Amino acid sequence: MSRFFTAWFNRSQWISDPLGYVFLPRAMLEIGKALFPDDWTGAEPATPVFLPLPLRSADAPEWQKQEAHVALCKEHPDFGRKPLDALPHHSYISAGGFSKGPPIIPPFTDAEWKAARAVYQRREDAARPAWVRYAQVCKTVTDACRQGQLAFGLRPGPGGAVYPGKPDWWETEGNTLHYRFGWFRMSSAAPFANGLRDDAEWICISRSSLVAFLARFKSNHPSTAKAESKAIKHLASKLKENPSLTKADAEAECKQFEITQRGFRERVWPNARTNAGLSATAPAGRKRQKKSAR
Repeated sequence: MSRFFTAWFNRSQWISDPLGYVFLPRAMLEIGKALFPDDWTGAEPATPVFLPLPLRSADAPEWQKQEAHVALCKEHPDFGRKPLDALPHHSYISAGGFSKGPPIIPPFTDAEWKAARAVYQRREDAARPAWVRYAQVCKTVTDACRQGQLAFGLRPGPGGAVYPGKPDWWETEGNTLHYRFGWFRMSSAAPFANGLRDDAEWICISRSSLVAFLARFKSNHPSTAKAESKAIKHLASKLKENPSLTKADAEAECKQFEITQRGFRERVWPNARTNAGLSATAPAGRKRQKKSAR
């Protein structure tokens, strides 16, 4: 299933950057490029999300059956399934009489459903790195605003001056942040609501704080960010081969890229693990063998 519609899909409707501020999504794009200099495309926030298909087609809702049908038409024409516009449709009674409803999806054979599940798995695997990058940007912005490293404010919907927000408005999680990063809005009266309230206003990041924050990703060595990006990509491939690779061995594996210990600890290690489909953290080293009793 594609990612639910958000304001990321309609950039022409974004507000202009207020004086001294950067509209939240534009700030996120800059931070994404700083975090992932070689891999960031800017399309990550709108990358389609493919929810796993259930084991049996009978357990899938109609919308998922329709998506699986479309996927098979595109990637497995050998099954001979007809395109949606060639299928019969449901009909329903409306004020004007009978109206055309959604298409009637024909039943799936076991072989067809297995093939559809494989298609979705491939799509999920291909999209996962982009999801991970976007999630990391969201977490980075949340933490930086919460800690006061990024100063933010709210601009009234119709227009006007930006007024400062409070760092503790970012002390939340779940759907609050999901909507916040999807619609870039917050209500000062109810900062933990979903951001779609009538009184919600546009979130903007102070340009001066953003410049200072982005400078953290640079160092005296101009290639540091690129070196970390290469280390992440290299280490992710090693972790896919050996998911139990310890943090100590992983750090040794990354010595060739001449990255700092802090860079490895805070960025390379967690990002490489998530890119490899693992949790962001793991034990730091091998467990010691217990001495046998004498």
